[in-house]
Amino acid sequence: MKRIVIVLLALVILGSMGTAMSAELKQHGRNENLIKLRNGYVVVDSANEAEIVFHGEKYRMIVSGLGGRYTVKIMDLKGTTLWKGTVDYNPIAALEKGEIGVRGLPIPPDANINIYPDKYTYHKGEEGRVTIDVENGGVSIGFTSYFILIPENVDYNGVLDGPEPTGEIQLTDENDCWIVPEYGLVCGKGTLLVWQAVHLSGYKKQVVLSVTYNNAGSYEFEAGTAVVDGIIGWGDSSSDSFTVRVNAN
Repeated sequence: MKRIVIVLLALVILGSMGTAMSAELKQHGRNENLIKLRNGYVVVDSANEAEIVFHGEKYRMIVSGLGGRYTVKIMDLKGTTLWKGTVDYNPIAALEKGEIGVRGLPIPPDANINIYPDKYTYHKGEEGRVTIDVENGGVSIGFTSYFILIPENVDYNGVLDGPEPTGEIQLTDENDCWIVPEYGLVCGKGTLLVWQAVHLSGYKKQVVLSVTYNNAGSYEFEAGTAVVDGIIGWGDSSSDSFTVRVNAN
């Protein structure tokens, strides 16, 4: 499950004209221009429509309006609008002229997290492994946070591989909540582990945890991640979960 979180600075972003990041223009047929940018490229279909490919993610940009005001809309490949705003110039024309680079485009960050156990059925008192895969990108300077909530009656033994958590919080009631930076409120009962990192471009980490299952029953593990661009101020978040069964014997 994934949700796009768009944070302020809507009109300022496209207005950051500045120096273009060396763009190379090539002609591919009568109506298609390929503009190469750092970490991606833009395919211009017309003066009002283009495809953006950035860090491997594809987006659609639609520009409408004349004169001094233009409405710009960024969509994913499913047609979902990720950003919409009004600016005083046509960003497609500005790209073609080399007046703006990738930092002048409203490209949403991309957050991904995946968690899984070494198996889905255990015996009471047995130890197990939980793996967390995080891959966040689409940013110039990024702030990444991620977490996992280990349920009650499952002991956290430590990190077997990967970075140590920057925080360990014990939530003792179902209504207990903790604010994970960039992500938001996390509520539940158990051991909450939180990681934070500042990075350039992408962030990719794998963490392997050791846990012990103390009682029979079903246990759900929840995790989430968020990335925010330190320059643009936009963010994205993603979450994942799994459930294991513990037998009495």
